[in-house]
Amino acid sequence: MNMEIPIIKTDDAHKGLLERDAAVGMAAQFKDAHNLLDELVNYGTNLIVRAFDSSKRDLAAVCVLFVQLRQFLMHLDGITILLRDGNGGTADLQLRSLLEGGHLIEWTLKKDTEVKVQHLYVANLRRRRHWNNSVVRGTPEFTKHFDVTAGLKITPGDLKDVTEETTRISSLLSNAPFDAIDAKFEQYYKQRGFDEPWYKVYGATSIRSIADELGKLKEYTYIYSALSGVTHGAIFGKTSSSAKGKLKLARFGNRNISHVSFNSRQHSRCAFIV
Repeated sequence: MNMEIPIIKTDDAHKGLLERDAAVGMAAQFKDAHNLLDELVNYGTNLIVRAFDSSKRDLAAVCVLFVQLRQFLMHLDGITILLRDGNGGTADLQLRSLLEGGHLIEWTLKKDTEVKVQHLYVANLRRRRHWNNSVVRGTPEFTKHFDVTAGLKITPGDLKDVTEETTRISSLLSNAPFDAIDAKFEQYYKQRGFDEPWYKVYGATSIRSIADELGKLKEYTYIYSALSGVTHGAIFGKTSSSAKGKLKLARFGNRNISHVSFNSRQHSRCAFIV
């Protein structure tokens, strides 16, 4: 039987909305800013290693350097790559995450660092155990995620490793001081079916309250909160505008490279100083 498969014709990009060459050309005008961001990323990667080498190499050093600062630098590196390609609009997402990460680092180190780090550590252990259990028959997590994990092919060796790791995690969480913190997480989990963010379990009410405590409410208001619409696809002004009965749709790569670059440098400086 001869069956002809029709060729699906794909469209070229609509130049009015997506014109990458023009975006890259425009971004090239900010080469010095991009190079500076590269230098900040490079400095940060070396800072992680040097800081850990001179630290107590304890849980606080691991969480602040290998978790928080590492993620901060990942977002900063992402901003650098996006801006170089003229993607200022998308870089706003990374900028918002960069600000949140920077505030959490500073807030963690400001006071009560050891206890805050313990909450961050327990949150990660619980997350790891949860997803490990999603492939272990007989666990509540297996039942909860069965429709997703049923098709996974887990070898006996992998299942053994997962089960043993989960046992080690449960053992860690059964000892002080992690047991009391784990109980706080579990109380919320039983009510809602998911864990509350670690900083809320510690006692902070929101990222806004953390920014306020640090004296950085303006950064929250004019950057973090303002970019919420971009993050959640709900901002009108950046995507379209109307005047005199006409509607204009903005291009994908908007021209806010300079402000993203500037704010990224400022937040990096603050994070490194802390």
